[in-house]
Amino acid sequence: MNVYEIKSMAERLSGNTYPGRGIVLGVTPDGKTAVAEAMGVSREIRVDFIPEPKLGDYVIVHAGFAIERLPESQALDDIAAWEELENALR
Repeated sequence: MNVYEIKSMAERLSGNTYPGRGIVLGVTPDGKTAVAEAMGVSREIRVDFIPEPKLGDYVIVHAGFAIERLPESQALDDIAAWEELENALR
């Protein structure tokens, strides 16, 4: 990897196989932070890389930053897959 190559944060993290996914529950007035929920856990995240973040957006979160907005259909498929895995482990 060339660390001097200029890439966006989303490009750099796209190969990361362990990003979290969440749904935005609220955004601060300045649009820089939000509260997101994933699998029953809510936390404050930065949304600097998401243009015009909105309540209900599905996002990929890595290291406390929302790095990509997900289409709803993909997010719902991901949620269903996690629920299936969770149920299989019970």
